Amino acid sequence: MRTNRSVIFTTALLLVVLVLAITPAAADQHSGTWKMNPDKSKYSPGPAPKSSTAKIESDENGIKVNVEGTNADGSALHVQYDAKFDGKDYPITGVQNVDTISQSRWKQSPSTRTNPPPRKAAR
Repeated sequence: MRTNRSVIFTTALLLVVLVLAITPAAADQHSGTWKMNPDKSKYSPGPAPKSSTAKIESDENGIKVNVEGTNADGSALHVQYDAKFDGKDYPITGVQNVDTISQSRWKQSPSTRTNPPPRKAAR
């Protein structure tokens, strides 16, 4: 009886250690394909796009974002950037008044994004 408890306890402990060891190696929590639900989305300023699907690939070094969809006026929506988590500026396409984006991690938690001030219109 006592041996059974010891075997069960040891097996459970090994499983817990295994799960804890595998968890950090898993894909970043932001990675995946995300489809916007317009009924549950709030945009300020609006109007919200009719549809958008974001494909995000992220690991410990950086993030790759590709968004496809349809704007409120029916025009095509395409946003793309590829950035490392080093705080440096990287090019972004498809966002009005923004040319670059910088990404960084804070204490290995979810990433933070910084957009520079809007660019001035060329004259």
